[in-house]
Amino acid sequence: MGPGGKIKNQFMKGLKYKITVFMALGFVLNPSLIFGQEKSRQAKIKQSEVFAQKAGESLANNDFAQAEANYRQAVAADPDNSVANYNFGNLYYGKKLKNESSAQLGNASKSTEDKALLHRIFHNQGNILMDKKQYAKAVEAYKNALRKDPTDDETRYNLAIAKEKLKKKRKKQKKQNKKNKDDKKKNKKNDKKKKKKQDEKKKGYKGKKDKKKKNDKKKGGKKKDDKKNKGKEKKKDQKKKDGKSKKDQERKKKQGKPQKVKGRLSKQQAKNLLQAIQNQEEKTRKKVNAKKTRGRQKNLEKDW
Repeated sequence: MGPGGKIKNQFMKGLKYKITVFMALGFVLNPSLIFGQEKSRQAKIKQSEVFAQKAGESLANNDFAQAEANYRQAVAADPDNSVANYNFGNLYYGKKLKNESSAQLGNASKSTEDKALLHRIFHNQGNILMDKKQYAKAVEAYKNALRKDPTDDETRYNLAIAKEKLKKKRKKQKKQNKKNKDDKKKNKKNDKKKKKKQDEKKKGYKGKKDKKKKNDKKKGGKKKDDKKNKGKEKKKDQKKKDGKSKKDQERKKKQGKPQKVKGRLSKQQAKNLLQAIQNQEEKTRKKVNAKKTRGRQKNLEKDW
């Protein structure tokens, strides 16, 4: 079924619906108005086909710009011109304008029920999706193409390629997901390890700081004690020095003045002692003399 037939069928369905509505409302529809709209519609379809033909001629002459302009006018005159949309899509595909091509092929698929045309549309959409590496969508497009024409070996081959590519992509994606998961786990582990290390470092630094503080305190206390001891020693040395100095001063003093000799008697004591000695000697003498006198008397008695 061609584009004209499709449009005609759509128009007749719409017309039947409109007549029913107007009759239900009690209105009388003007037949001349209906035929006038149909005439205008047919003129637009004809105009669209003329522009589509011109676009084909421009394309044959490798005039891309003019071909694009003609196809644009063709689809503007009749948006449901599926053949014009399909050819316009192919024009963009040939110029590697994939997004524009896909859009026009999409418009073409919406406005036709022709299986042969739909097969070509879905096949070409599959090719565009393969170029974009959208393999899952490409598989669906090729499947739709084969539903319209199961005998096409090229489409079947492309479907096999798309399935293989999709399988590889999924496998790669699965591998990548696993790697990402492992990397995430590894990073988490490393972060944990790093945090632990930082905490230990922080703790160690704190401990070191505390130890240093303690040592400084100890050192400070020791310094204080050393200072104290030093002060004591200094005081002791000073005292010694002062004592020595005092002794020296006393010695110097003694050297300058007559000093009492230890064990010597005073004049009075010497006099008294001398007197006592003399008295003792006198007593001794008297005793000796007395003994002598007694001795002589004895001898005298013997001589008698």
